[in-house]
Amino acid sequence: MLKSVYVIDIIVRDLDRAIEFFRAVLGVEPVDTSEIGADQSELRAAHFPAPGPGKEGIHSIGLFALATDDPKTESGKHVKEFLETHGEGISLIGFQVDDIDATQRDLEGKGLRFINDRPVDYQMGRGNQLEPRFGTSVWFAQHDEDGYDKFMAMVAASRAGAAGR
Repeated sequence: MLKSVYVIDIIVRDLDRAIEFFRAVLGVEPVDTSEIGADQSELRAAHFPAPGPGKEGIHSIGLFALATDDPKTESGKHVKEFLETHGEGISLIGFQVDDIDATQRDLEGKGLRFINDRPVDYQMGRGNQLEPRFGTSVWFAQHDEDGYDKFMAMVAASRAGAAGR
């Protein structure tokens, strides 16, 4: 079922200060992911490539902050509610699985509920998220064979863009 933890997302109030902190801790530059994915228009986001095994382990630490005080999108509303309810902190832990469909059936059979009826496509493969509990969302993903390579290409493109500015 579970292969590895591959992402940890943290909601913060001040993205620039959080980037400065994690840049010092991790010793690498983040990727600006503000425009990646649906429903991101009200957020600023960055992902740091995490140290370690990468493809089969934690490959990114994501930071998310509101870019508006009055969000209208589901993502923006989620971040605002999280900050108001929990303050800054870990909002999502993502696990890689061998078979997302089997994982969803198994967990639903144990009484857990997902936010989507079936897994959805995203940049690295397919995934779905349990209804949030304890202030944290749990995301399960079955990555495409080249999913990690797509992420690393995004990292390289972001670095090349930053170098050209």
